[in-house]
Amino acid sequence: MNNEKKSRIAEREPFLDYFRGIIIFLMIQGHLFRALMDKDLKSGFWFRTHEYIHGVVAPGFLFLAGFLFYYTIHNKKSSDLLIKARHLSGIIILGYFLHLPFFSLQKIIKLWGTGIEYKLLRMDILQTIGFSLLIAIFIWRYLRRIFIPVIIIIVLFNIASPFIINVPDNILLASFVDNNISQFPLIFWSFYLFLGILASRFLKKFSLSVLILSVVILLTAHLFPHELIRIVADSGKLLLLFSIFRLLPQISSTILTRFLIASRESLFLYMSHLMIIYGSPLNPGLSRFLKESLSIPIASLLFVLLILTLYPAAYYLNKLRSDHFDVYNSLKYGLFTFFLFVFLISRW
Repeated sequence: MNNEKKSRIAEREPFLDYFRGIIIFLMIQGHLFRALMDKDLKSGFWFRTHEYIHGVVAPGFLFLAGFLFYYTIHNKKSSDLLIKARHLSGIIILGYFLHLPFFSLQKIIKLWGTGIEYKLLRMDILQTIGFSLLIAIFIWRYLRRIFIPVIIIIVLFNIASPFIINVPDNILLASFVDNNISQFPLIFWSFYLFLGILASRFLKKFSLSVLILSVVILLTAHLFPHELIRIVADSGKLLLLFSIFRLLPQISSTILTRFLIASRESLFLYMSHLMIIYGSPLNPGLSRFLKESLSIPIASLLFVLLILTLYPAAYYLNKLRSDHFDVYNSLKYGLFTFFLFVFLISRW
């Protein structure tokens, strides 16, 4: 049984790597163009097309997270699930770190209630992935016999959420459901992750019917109620990409292989490019100095430079993780401890 699963995983590695690779590539390019390109250039047919294509990035991240979760969960022991839950807790913390108004706990406490809480508590894609997978782990651990029916219920609940959810007054609870507070609130956006779980369960190989269905969905998305157009259209995009990448063979190219290996360090690429473009509590981003001022050629050149910087770093980070996991772990926890200590003792 184990050999069979390993064989299936090996067969699907090209699809997973291609899917993840293109999503991360589009993510970095889209964020850089939106943040730095001259606002007068953000109009017309070309930019609407750009935004339509890039609209698949966030749903794709969530979809892939759900797909990989269900695909790899079957051989997990209880201890492995605890390790996974701890890792997901770290991802949630990193998500909130990016929203810290200041890198000082004392200053945050002092200024709490002045509006900074809205910046700190809003949910981004990392929190949505983290909380959604923690929910999936809980269901798998305690409701395994009805795991898929429960996931289907959650998917249907997300679809219905625009019609049945009232935003609570509590800001913390509201951040989970209100897209005026959070860019990626858990309710609604977790739909894509749980859809990925269902795809991993039921779409085990290429299906012409799914490919045709994805095209039909894309062509008819505008016929649905306004509240559902985005979720329907995004689902069509995901299923279309899912079907296309299923057809691609494994390509033996050193450059492509290194690119795909680097893409496996998706958390590093996500965090690092956001810190460079938008900044963080630790550093100002490029957007502070170049916001909406670049031409398309200059923005493209900057994107190429960013890729040539981040992808080699991600490749060697993956190599360090694979070849010297203990060293990698020591560095990771050492950096976390150092920054946590600075955050706790910093006065301003």
